[in-house]
Amino acid sequence: MTVPFSSIGGWYDIFLPGQIRDFTTLRAAGREARLTIGPWTHTSVDSTVACEAVEFGLAHARGEQPPERARYGCT
Repeated sequence: MTVPFSSIGGWYDIFLPGQIRDFTTLRAAGREARLTIGPWTHTSVDSTVACEAVEFGLAHARGEQPPERARYGCT
């Protein structure tokens, strides 16, 4: 994969183990990847998820570097 990759998961998300595996595999292969983990489930409705996705996409569309590669949030 050669396109920028951003994954957003929650500490209580059933897909989190796979997202962590994908992130570490891509980074080990030298690919650009970003992982955000926050205090939500897979079905949580939280504006953070949408904001993270839009921020990442807009940064790349503008030719800018998006913030940090891995971010973790707890509440």
